[in-house]
Amino acid sequence: MHECDGSIRLREYREPGLGRWLVKLLIPVVIVAAFWVWTLWGFSKQLDRAEMVRLTAGLVVICVVPVALALVVGIVRGRLAQGRRPRRPEGAPKGRWSAGYATRLCPHGIVLRHANEAGRLLPWSDVADIRVFPASSGRGGVVAARLRSFTEPTGLPAVARIVEDGSVPDDPAWLWLGGVRDAAEGDRVAAQTGRWRETAPR
Repeated sequence: MHECDGSIRLREYREPGLGRWLVKLLIPVVIVAAFWVWTLWGFSKQLDRAEMVRLTAGLVVICVVPVALALVVGIVRGRLAQGRRPRRPEGAPKGRWSAGYATRLCPHGIVLRHANEAGRLLPWSDVADIRVFPASSGRGGVVAARLRSFTEPTGLPAVARIVEDGSVPDDPAWLWLGGVRDAAEGDRVAAQTGRWRETAPR
């Protein structure tokens, strides 16, 4: 495993988790539930028992069914994602291996951290271009690189296959390196890699 001081560890891409999906779903559900409670309270003296049962059943269906569907979808997506994760290589030290594709950038080049390529160093001389593409949402961004034609295959996926964002070029030559949290981190990565590439041997 290549180690050196001053390296930048990029962030792995993670799809929104189940918790985030539930929060987005629960907001409209709570609004609808509050409306239904207010409706039941207002008409409780005017409706008979059968009508109250029907209204209550409608409230349960509207609130419970979407949450249950979200849970099922989240569990299925999680199991599918686990099935696609590469396994830890035999003998790889714990805590230093990642199932994702995010790399580390250092003064000597790009350190790969996935599958059988973990620890491999791509020197800056193998990199034709490297850029930070800010996310169109304004949150974070993506770091991608184009390698020179003589570089051996790395196993890195095309960035457009990992991230669905209008700012990411639909070009398979741009390979996913990792993500940045915000614009300040993206500027730091761009400036630092620019200096490293200028001083790196050709």
